[in-house]
Amino acid sequence: MESKVSAYIHAHDLLSREGEVLVALSGGPDSVALLLVLSELGYSLCALHCNFHLRGEESDRDECFVRQFCQRLDIPLLVEHFDTIDYASEHKLSIEMAARELRYTWFDDVLQQRRAQCIAVGHHRDDEVETLLINLIRGTGLRGLCGIPAVRDSVVRPLLCVSRQEILDYLARQQQSYVTDSTNAERIALRNRIRLDVLPLLRTLNPRIDEKLSETCEHMRSVRAFLDEKVSEAFLRHGITTQYFPHSSEESETPLLLHEWLRDKGFNLSQEREILSALPLEGSRSWLSATHRIVQSAHTLTLYPLTQEDSLPVLHEQVIDRPSSWDRDKAYFDADLLSEPLSIRPVAEADRMRPFGMKGSKLLSDLMRELRLDIAQRERQYVVCHGSDILWLVGHRASDLYKVTPETRRVLCLSVSYSPSNETELTNVPEP
Repeated sequence: MESKVSAYIHAHDLLSREGEVLVALSGGPDSVALLLVLSELGYSLCALHCNFHLRGEESDRDECFVRQFCQRLDIPLLVEHFDTIDYASEHKLSIEMAARELRYTWFDDVLQQRRAQCIAVGHHRDDEVETLLINLIRGTGLRGLCGIPAVRDSVVRPLLCVSRQEILDYLARQQQSYVTDSTNAERIALRNRIRLDVLPLLRTLNPRIDEKLSETCEHMRSVRAFLDEKVSEAFLRHGITTQYFPHSSEESETPLLLHEWLRDKGFNLSQEREILSALPLEGSRSWLSATHRIVQSAHTLTLYPLTQEDSLPVLHEQVIDRPSSWDRDKAYFDADLLSEPLSIRPVAEADRMRPFGMKGSKLLSDLMRELRLDIAQRERQYVVCHGSDILWLVGHRASDLYKVTPETRRVLCLSVSYSPSNETELTNVPEP
């Protein structure tokens, strides 16, 4: 185990013998194995543990375990406590995103304070395979096929070369205990269902499926590095900058370059197709994402960061028992049927949904005309999406997909809040 991880560290230039390595230590088998291996390899270490107070006594048990573990290894340990639920509510985040933001903000602070070389986390080969399958299920481009990088910014992943089973076998040989997160056995999260149900089935088709999918990720990372270089050259050749995207009708590279230009700007594939089809046309148009606005003029796209006036409404999600009454300003769905993060965005030109009670789908442009929304209201109308499915024409119609039925155990209640500038524009909307 140590020699395999050491070879991977050197092959990817992950760690130096100079400077301290911060190790994220949850107490689970992956992080415990990571700390043990790096300790055996002689690196200077400091462990970091986050107590998010999300699992009651389990959270305190985990903290107690890591304190005893680090004391036995004589490795310094820093522990931070977070009020994750309040933070998520205050910043309008899911619990998972709130925990991630709190964790990495603290990690970065410690990294600067201790002048450490990096933060090592315990992601392994199975995590990479699960990530690849999640991306494929949700729909992805080249970057989604690259899996998990061995290094990103200040975070390194020395265990990507080993499987979960190799880690468990290593800990058994070392007679090293660890703690287990009980939520890992729940099938609510998509990753858990892939780990517990999908991958065991795939292994019956190919016992080496994990290894082969990991090799695919490695290959796609090489392809991505080559593509990134070629895209940078094409941007220079066509005069594309971070703010401007000029267009000429004879450019066969336009779809790829537009996709790369829009990367990480919050625009979905439906908007991307709409922008692409509008490029050769005369006139001015604009598109809005969660973070940016694009304005088209004279065959050139200009990208602007969102201002307060442009800001999207905030989507609020709450899992509840079946309510005794239904609020018409909210939307309700079967929480256990929803496997992907929800998003909110403006209505796009070709959007369709299946309104509640209907068997077929309907263009949202037709639905908004039926609702007697004027042009200004249509331009400021938003939808909530689950992957490519539209769940809610906000304030008006919920989808028949994922609807609450007599068999529903948990109900997801959706509502939105607007910034003051948006709220004044969206008052007195006609009743459906």
